[in-house]
Amino acid sequence: HHSLQYDASKSPLLRLPGEIRDIILRLVIGHRLIHVIFTDSRKWCTPIRPGYFRHCLCSAAQSENEAYEEFMEGYKNVHADENPQYYSIPFKKRHAHCKPWDREDCRFFTDEERMGWREMPVADRPRSRMSLSILGACRQMSVEANHILWTTNTFSFEDPHSLEIFMNSLNPTQRKTFSAIHCEVSWEVEVFRGWAKLMKPEFVQKLAGIRTLHATFVQDYPYPPKFPHASIVEPLSGMQILPLNRVTVVLGDMKNYQSIREAMPPGRWTVERKRQAAEELRTKLLDRKGSKVFIAE
Repeated sequence: HHSLQYDASKSPLLRLPGEIRDIILRLVIGHRLIHVIFTDSRKWCTPIRPGYFRHCLCSAAQSENEAYEEFMEGYKNVHADENPQYYSIPFKKRHAHCKPWDREDCRFFTDEERMGWREMPVADRPRSRMSLSILGACRQMSVEANHILWTTNTFSFEDPHSLEIFMNSLNPTQRKTFSAIHCEVSWEVEVFRGWAKLMKPEFVQKLAGIRTLHATFVQDYPYPPKFPHASIVEPLSGMQILPLNRVTVVLGDMKNYQSIREAMPPGRWTVERKRQAAEELRTKLLDRKGSKVFIAE
């Protein structure tokens, strides 16, 4: 392509020192959390066209690191209607206005408008798609920008099908430099089993470049009080073979518990129990013995 052969001497950007270009690229396409979905992944998501990926930049007030710290240290601002012994912020609440494809639980609704079931005005919705045009500016910029894109951003997936197709679409260089991922695991049976089925060694090895994992578990449905912790977090335990350096695990509250607050569901976990299960998985994922297959290579 002609643009990829563009003479670097004619580009003001390429004449800048490499350190300055690196700073600019990081500001433009780096250090974000990017929500990704494949549009046929969910029956309630109307696809723009078959097999189409959609993405948006996260607009949540908290980073996943900050959310993990708050989860472990305790929530300082708990509403009077909540029980501090049980309450933990659901992932879907923290990311309530991030994703334009989410309408099933009234995202893009303000608190006042939600009661009247009126959507947030289009003008008020976040416009948060990342422009990747710089990747096609020229060959040198493509190489430098791709490196920033894959090594500094965290890609977030809420269903296993989207992650599987996404990874299969990457070339070997992209897989190698793809370094940070966020997975949202619902306890809804179909989604839960989908994650467990996907995270087998043959697929996990495609994630060999991953060094940072943020995991969020969504307690969509109550489980019996004696349901084992290991079973709850099992779907992602296969990632133990990765040489992970940073892991956060957060167990969010039940998505629909507010509607039955007066009759506390027996399966709603206390915060302490959620922390225990989260830390069990986090410790397992950071166990260097599990990553020996990659360390040996």
